[in-house]
Amino acid sequence: MPELLSRHMKSTTALRIMALSFCSVLLNACGGGGGGSGSISINAASSGFSLQGNISISAGSLVDSDINNDASQNISNNTPQEAQQLPSFAVLGGYVNEAMEGEAGPLFTEGDPVDYFSIYLYEGQSIVLDIHDADNADLDLFLLNANGQIVLDSSLSLDAIETLSAPFEGDFQVLVEAFSGASNYTLRTEQTMNISTTGYRLSDAFVPNEMIVRYRDPQQYSQQQNNPQSWLQRLELRRMAGEAERPLRLGMGRRSLPQYQDQTADSTVRARMQNNQLGFTSQATAAKFNTLMAIKLMQGDSAIQYAEPNLLIQSAAIPNDARYAEQWSLPLLDLPEAWEVTTGSTEVIVAVIDSGILSQHPDISSNLVPGYDFIEDPDNALDGNGLDSNPEDLGSSYHGTHVAGIIAAVSNNTIGVSGIGWNTGIMPLRVLGDSGGNLYDAMQAVRYAAGLSNDSGLLPVQPADIINLSIGGNGFCPENYRETLSEVRAQDILVVAAAGNGGDSSNRFIPANCNDIFAVSALNLNQELADYSNYGNAIDLAAPGGDDVDLDNNGITDGILSLSASSGGTGLTYNYSYRFGTSMAAPHVSGVFALMLAVNPQLSVNDIEQMLLAGLLTDDLGIAGADSQYGHGMINAGKAVNAALDSLVNPPALNSYLSSSISAFEFRPALTQTEFETRTVGNDPVTILDTVYDADWLNLTQLESGAVDTWQLSVDRSGLAAGLYEDTLSFVSNSNSLNIDIVLQVNEPQQVYEMGPLLISLLDSESSTIQQQIRISSSAGSYQFNFNNLEAGSYFLTASSDLNGNNLSDAGDASAETSSFTLDEDTVLSALELEWDSVLLSTP
Repeated sequence: MPELLSRHMKSTTALRIMALSFCSVLLNACGGGGGGSGSISINAASSGFSLQGNISISAGSLVDSDINNDASQNISNNTPQEAQQLPSFAVLGGYVNEAMEGEAGPLFTEGDPVDYFSIYLYEGQSIVLDIHDADNADLDLFLLNANGQIVLDSSLSLDAIETLSAPFEGDFQVLVEAFSGASNYTLRTEQTMNISTTGYRLSDAFVPNEMIVRYRDPQQYSQQQNNPQSWLQRLELRRMAGEAERPLRLGMGRRSLPQYQDQTADSTVRARMQNNQLGFTSQATAAKFNTLMAIKLMQGDSAIQYAEPNLLIQSAAIPNDARYAEQWSLPLLDLPEAWEVTTGSTEVIVAVIDSGILSQHPDISSNLVPGYDFIEDPDNALDGNGLDSNPEDLGSSYHGTHVAGIIAAVSNNTIGVSGIGWNTGIMPLRVLGDSGGNLYDAMQAVRYAAGLSNDSGLLPVQPADIINLSIGGNGFCPENYRETLSEVRAQDILVVAAAGNGGDSSNRFIPANCNDIFAVSALNLNQELADYSNYGNAIDLAAPGGDDVDLDNNGITDGILSLSASSGGTGLTYNYSYRFGTSMAAPHVSGVFALMLAVNPQLSVNDIEQMLLAGLLTDDLGIAGADSQYGHGMINAGKAVNAALDSLVNPPALNSYLSSSISAFEFRPALTQTEFETRTVGNDPVTILDTVYDADWLNLTQLESGAVDTWQLSVDRSGLAAGLYEDTLSFVSNSNSLNIDIVLQVNEPQQVYEMGPLLISLLDSESSTIQQQIRISSSAGSYQFNFNNLEAGSYFLTASSDLNGNNLSDAGDASAETSSFTLDEDTVLSALELEWDSVLLSTP
């Protein structure tokens, strides 16, 4: 019988970095059941066979109680008193719109600009809002106190993602609001949040009643000064500093934002009336909120290039490259000692899988080898086509160039900065575009770098020796990515990945939580774990990532200085900038590994891994031995290069150890079991002496034994109260102990899950034409469907939610299809299960 598969096959493997364009679905088949439904359109024979079945909704999947679908029995959630109750662990599909915006439907005329939800959250638990039509709508996210009257935090941006975190454990209300337009959205809770956005939060540190604004044309500033209808005048913004030809520092007038509501018919202002009824924890917080709202209004003016808060800054505090003295991280890692042995080799190539490269930057151009652009979406790529051989960075962050410069900026050339490897080759592979990227494209780039088959149909002249991944996303390492990394390791290619910037466990940050990579946490100037850096069992070692403070009081931020650019009327100006993050830590390790291979090209991944375990590459930090913050310690280039030099005479002894295909796993409400593998790394046998865990709800079963052991983890929620449960599974071997963190989410057992009305279509397998289509609603979380008068033949079934009520599967709707099946008798299908899917990536 058929199995329901995603209609967007790439997207079941693609982890969206900045925005999710849809939610995919999973279905398993088959059995017995029955039911009925209402027909939308029928193209059927006068007599024939019947097809019946039911679709159940996966645990954790819910729908907004008032959506724009006339088949939905809407229940208002438009006030705090009407807040829709959500379990602590949920993924919800929803819809909000301003009046007369969006698709025709029950919400079109009067609008549905706000949705309130009541939820119990755990400290640090994240709320993520995915906005599926961010080009035409602006949605905001608010975290309120339990009665919905006080704003504790808000995420206010023009991004496709808004994120917040619970400051403590307890009851909250969450508000989703349409600042403008109409859009489907997905609201989800996460145990940790490692999603990077450019949005501004109420909890951010900035000066109230001030903003920094730049006009596209200086003349427009003068014109708006004399136009009483301009937001410049209506907000009583006054110049505090700056000139029209450059950024202006503007101060707001004395009026509060509500006083402008009677001056305009703008829907964006009317939408704010709701929030001005809310309270704030202090007058200063209220002033900050009004500041962000005013910035939003300015951002909507086409004359404005940008409007931003005036952020507060915390203050505490060899080669002949002009700015080498500012590169504090290089002597910290004993690079001068390493450079006495080698400054790198052009035969060693590091693939930088990132946002592309500024190929004409004078401090990197001569160290580049041919790369590739793996962004398949032309709109995201900004180059008008899909995959192509030009990895030029067309964005504005130049993240990839900054990362590449840390590894291999041209050195000893009297300008700019020094790279770790003066002669190391850089292979730029572009996967991040205007709206981020996805895991599928990134996997293709990884495969290309390793000389494996990929969607480009091409292979590099020389595969990379090292792959640097200063990119990542939220979730556990999926099987398809594990397989790719295993193939890469089999090619003896080192993969180095950033641990992520969530200040939380790296066990939920991809690819740092994958095996067959070196996960790198970030240090500040004092060799301490940076506040933003992730940590956990997945960390292998640490390196400088910098920070935005000045701990040594030298008047220069403690960020990592590397290559950048700025745009102007005459084009790009190539320059340098300070950045901080685990994105900056990872290339320090990649650069040092490249120096090691320059000394001894025969070193294998196992060799370098064994050197790391033996303490030959790092300086131990924190508690003695490996730990969850620094792994095996801070990379030391001098020690590492000398270890590589010694290995030419005395090859490193490879002590075998036990490894696992996962470092952590989270059992969301719909999951009850998973499989994983353990294997021995090295030539000597490793014996598992014991497996240890404490939780009664957890069970471990060995499925296969051999060179690779296969295990099944299962959980039993019977008798457990709703809540968050954690345990650690430990494998004790004669070589090492291997720890896997386990998280279990439990909702109330009586919780009913649903997705609103579903569109069910039966299509001919050969022509893919719709034979019958029905719209059905749920009964206690189960959807019954019934097709009659069917001719014998080959068919497949599609199922889709319809949040905006247009009888189509749009961005943000769950959408899936079965495999093809033959119908030659009355047939009943059951055990079909539908769930929202929303895993995201970002740039660390």
